[in-house]
Amino acid sequence: MSHVSHSTETAGSTTPPWQIRVLHVDDDPALLDLAADFLERLDGEMTLLSETDPRAVPGRLETEAIDCVISDKRMPECDGVELCRRVREDHPDLPFVLFTSERGDDVVEEAMEAGATDFLAKEPGVEQYELLADRVREAVHDHREDRHDEFRVRWGPGSTA
Repeated sequence: MSHVSHSTETAGSTTPPWQIRVLHVDDDPALLDLAADFLERLDGEMTLLSETDPRAVPGRLETEAIDCVISDKRMPECDGVELCRRVREDHPDLPFVLFTSERGDDVVEEAMEAGATDFLAKEPGVEQYELLADRVREAVHDHREDRHDEFRVRWGPGSTA
């Protein structure tokens, strides 16, 4: 079952360049609501869209303008590492943050091998959301800079394209 906490826009719609649209994937709707409340309060430029079914994510990435995916690791339909692999097939550069209660170097290594941009362990307290917001902002900023640089190289002065 999908759970969307806020309005959706199609991939062709315009989003202000300072706005960050995040698709948060977790099988626990209460956790999705809590994260959305904290992250949107911490950063007024961040909009969280929620998804409880990781199998729906590829379709949503095709129909909605998403700047970053945050995913839990342990979900019944598809774990977050497998979801990352699926996202990478069509969106190799989209920021993807694994946000999970699982710990250990093997979990981090597995996430990075799958192509995750970042890994963050869930902790009790508000500080985890501050750190998550910082990591998402940084990943999206870096991604936008890379795309801008690529555009400038491809279409800049002296381009023959």
